Amino acid sequence: MRKLAILSVALVAVLGTAAVAVAQSGSYGVTASTSPAKPGSLKKPLAISVKFGVQWNGGGRAFSTEGFKVAFAGVRTNGKRFKTCTAAKINAAQSDRGCSRAALVGTGTVHNLAGNAADINDTSITCDLNVKIYNAGNKRAAIFLAGNPPQCVIPISQALDARWVRAGSGEALQFSIPSNLRHPVTGVDNSIISLNATINRKTTGRGKKKVAYMESIGCNGNKRGITLTLTPESGAQTSTQASANC
Repeated sequence: MRKLAILSVALVAVLGTAAVAVAQSGSYGVTASTSPAKPGSLKKPLAISVKFGVQWNGGGRAFSTEGFKVAFAGVRTNGKRFKTCTAAKINAAQSDRGCSRAALVGTGTVHNLAGNAADINDTSITCDLNVKIYNAGNKRAAIFLAGNPPQCVIPISQALDARWVRAGSGEALQFSIPSNLRHPVTGVDNSIISLNATINRKTTGRGKKKVAYMESIGCNGNKRGITLTLTPESGAQTSTQASANC
């Protein structure tokens, strides 16, 4: 009942704003870095950590994003060698308390703004969430989002099923954002304003059998390409590129 009450208050606040059709203006940017900033190779892969950030550069809300994909050139993952915790397990428990810390491979934060779907300038609802990235098996990950009032107007405790997919010379982390997060209630659109995450330098095994969760296997000169691809609910995909030192 408490959650429904919070949702009702949020809806009243949003729908109390006059609907004004305004053209959207802005774009997303992406940044990334690895540590160490070295290339490694297929024969001698290098264990690395990766930091990446996504930022909306524009006024008002960004568009509601249905699909998210960030690609890292010259990087591969080895999830099959690490402990796992799946999105299905987290969602069944509505918590990540049952996940082994050994399966936790990354953390971060995401800042969202929501408002009246008819008014792109309405940013009256804020939702700041903590992010945990769990290894969920070979080329699989679980993106756990958690937040409570007052940081987020409604309680959120939900995991997204993500995959590591081939992307050129490297791999990309890819997942879909479900409808309940894009539209917390009817008539309300939510958008990602900023996201910052770190995937840790994590290894397992011993000696020559030691492997890292994320490995650098090469670079283009002294740069590593980063590509962010977002799929909006309507319209064409948008992509932006950046590079990290390598």
